Amino acid sequence: MERRKWLNYVSKLLWVIGLTILAIVSFNIEEQLRLSAQETFNHVLVLWSKPLVSTIFGIYISLLFIKKWSYNINSSLFWCVALPCMLLSFIYPILVTAFYSNPDFFIDSLINLWIYKISSYNVFGIVTGFTLMLSLFAQPKKTVQDVN
Repeated sequence: MERRKWLNYVSKLLWVIGLTILAIVSFNIEEQLRLSAQETFNHVLVLWSKPLVSTIFGIYISLLFIKKWSYNINSSLFWCVALPCMLLSFIYPILVTAFYSNPDFFIDSLINLWIYKISSYNVFGIVTGFTLMLSLFAQPKKTVQDVN
């Protein structure tokens, strides 16, 4: 029993080390994309990197909360939280990419500012990754028979 308790602490410390490595790697990738965007004047990749990186962080954070790796879908969490958050996270890069050749229509709209405000904090990307993993690997609900 003592060994399992010790192993639990070590696994959490390894998770923190992995989070630090993930933060450094994601910072380096975003910095390389920024430098490339400054040279080519194409900032679309920078816009796509933010929701992707935040989704990966959400997936990594969810590793702390998944106790059993069995494939059980929680459909309400998937359809009502993960998918809308994914849409809100990726809507700005999708619209910028779609209107890249004709930006006048998109730049002049008030929706552009509203969508940018929503997606600039990258919270929806973290929630997307977190709830996506939790919805795919949900714990089966205990029935009355399981409790007794």
